[in-house]
Amino acid sequence: MGGMMGTMRGDRMLRARGGAGGKRFWRFSIESASNYYSGVSAFINELEFREVPGGPNLVSGGDAILRSFATSFGASTTSGGTPSHAFDGNSDSYWYAARNLPEYIGWRFPQAVSINEVSWICNSNNAVVFAMSIQSSRDGETWVDEWSEAGFSGTGTKTSTRP
Repeated sequence: MGGMMGTMRGDRMLRARGGAGGKRFWRFSIESASNYYSGVSAFINELEFREVPGGPNLVSGGDAILRSFATSFGASTTSGGTPSHAFDGNSDSYWYAARNLPEYIGWRFPQAVSINEVSWICNSNNAVVFAMSIQSSRDGETWVDEWSEAGFSGTGTKTSTRP
């Protein structure tokens, strides 16, 4: 990759790479997490991809994509490793990443989109994302790092915006 610029956003480090542009495949890569229990490192209750910071979630149509070594656990259909749970609008359901980081979850859009912000919800005190990166692809095979950010902690809604 070309040069990497780093800036501080509050107490978090933000690095920009790649270039904005319309792509069909976008993924949220978990680079560092809390590694809670039984092979689980981070829970994602909801994940949104946005073109405009603070704008609408672009996830509709298309399919969830992922790389995870986790298997589903729990008896309920609203808990476990099902990737669609991160995109279902229900913050009580979730997808989780195994401890074999990095792991990613993303979306294959029906047409090319530009993503400039992601937002996610984590409702587990013990399985949170500490560092993440956003990657894109035109074909789902060759990926480009768009930006990364580190220094996240705790539960609730987290947001990362392209610098």
